[in-house]
Amino acid sequence: MIAQVRRSSGWLMETKIHMLMAVLTGTLSITVNLRAEVSFNRDIRPIMSDTCFRCHGPDKSSRMMGLRLDIRDEALKKTASGITPIAPGQPDQSEIVKRIFDAGKRVMPPAFAHKELTEKQKLTIRQWVAEGAKYEGHWAYAPVKRPSVPVIANSPT
Repeated sequence: MIAQVRRSSGWLMETKIHMLMAVLTGTLSITVNLRAEVSFNRDIRPIMSDTCFRCHGPDKSSRMMGLRLDIRDEALKKTASGITPIAPGQPDQSEIVKRIFDAGKRVMPPAFAHKELTEKQKLTIRQWVAEGAKYEGHWAYAPVKRPSVPVIANSPT
């Protein structure tokens, strides 16, 4: 049957059948995040650009509460009211994590922004803070690195 599926519908259908078999036999384990580490540029910057930087970004005239999240040093400073926006490695002490998981009036982003974080986005931010809240410069300004030469098995030398 699998060979017939491969000929007719290709590898996609075969993959679906294998996944269904794994679910039925209980051998499929699902994880929330398959990546080992959260990357600021790949995972966090797009979320913050869409939901946070409007009020906590580079535009000083629209910045709220004096909080700037696009620069690490600014995001780690305690606010005038003594709140720690981001405490690297300590998501439970980080106000950003408390606010995005809040169900009340203090939830971020606020209702007037007409933006909502998905559960996956919330968990990604939490994981990023737990991993040390490492920021990365914009990819366009990073120096170009030459990739290493791959090792070829069974090369004719």
